[in-house]
Amino acid sequence: MVTKMPLTMLQRVAMAIAETQVGHWEYWYDFKPEARAALEAMREPTQEMLRDYYPDAHETVVSEWKVMIDAALKEGQAGS
Repeated sequence: MVTKMPLTMLQRVAMAIAETQVGHWEYWYDFKPEARAALEAMREPTQEMLRDYYPDAHETVVSEWKVMIDAALKEGQAGS
């Protein structure tokens, strides 16, 4: 994957989806809706993710995770 500008997380996910669906990442823009849906689905961490990250996970960890996913979703709204 060769690009000249920094990628947003939405672009990275869209490129990965394009690669698996049509065999080439250059069609990433067509997969932005799927990438957004994937990021939204990841907004709530699973119990296993929390356990593996921090055995005594509490709301702070969940809140921090959501902030990061929300930031990734906002990146995708800025015309990317």
